[in-house]
Amino acid sequence: MHYVLCILAKAMAKTVAVREETWERMKKLLEAGDAKSFDELIRKLIDQSLRVPRSMFGVDKNRKVQFTLREHEEITRDAH
Repeated sequence: MHYVLCILAKAMAKTVAVREETWERMKKLLEAGDAKSFDELIRKLIDQSLRVPRSMFGVDKNRKVQFTLREHEEITRDAH
């Protein structure tokens, strides 16, 4: 059985089909208070997956700034 997840994005709803197991896991994350809506939850998960691991920054890994993979690649493009 599949669930359909509808997300409102700027007055336009989008539908995403997910497996029941995925639906249940997302509901648990939502109930844990990680987000106030499925849209916010999905955005947080996407942001987490796009972050560059601190271990990739060498001497700069303890800086307070966090970059996405795209930002890191842009900054270090000429260094490679």
